[in-house]
Amino acid sequence: RIVLRNMETGRAAVAGVSAVVPEKAAGDFMIYPPLFLAPGKGARYIGDNPAGTSEENTAGARLAEFFLLDSGAFLPSLEKTLEGGADITAAVRISGPAVKTATFKLSAFLVDSATSEQVPVGLDVIKEKNGKDVRIYLLRLHIPEVEPDIYGLHMVAEDTASGAASHISSDFTIAEKRD
Repeated sequence: RIVLRNMETGRAAVAGVSAVVPEKAAGDFMIYPPLFLAPGKGARYIGDNPAGTSEENTAGARLAEFFLLDSGAFLPSLEKTLEGGADITAAVRISGPAVKTATFKLSAFLVDSATSEQVPVGLDVIKEKNGKDVRIYLLRLHIPEVEPDIYGLHMVAEDTASGAASHISSDFTIAEKRD
């Protein structure tokens, strides 16, 4: 649960969200759910700018560095509704010992909750960053124009050499594209 309060007006809001921590995959790497990004700037993060903290060491700056974001251009988005026919920017993390040497092929697809139909989602890698047992991708996902409904967004990371793969899915509502 999160409680927010406007310090000027005293008004408050409460929100809750379910979070699932995926179990560790049996293989040597694991893909995590995407962090969707929306155009914008000016987000405030818990722990930002405590006394004596430099601008480069704020929670927002650390998050931006970890996920390859331009914090002046993108904000994390927790929306559970995506627009059909839209391009969405997302950061995706893969971790595990195999990350050091693996060459990954990333793919994505939607699964309609009503019909179980699979629909490919195009994706382009914008940036890639390697760390200790972790690789971060900044992606552009091309959400197809589909009938508005609830869909599972599935993402797969496959090691091209070994054929090993890791898979993650999250449910989203796909809405009609706004003009």
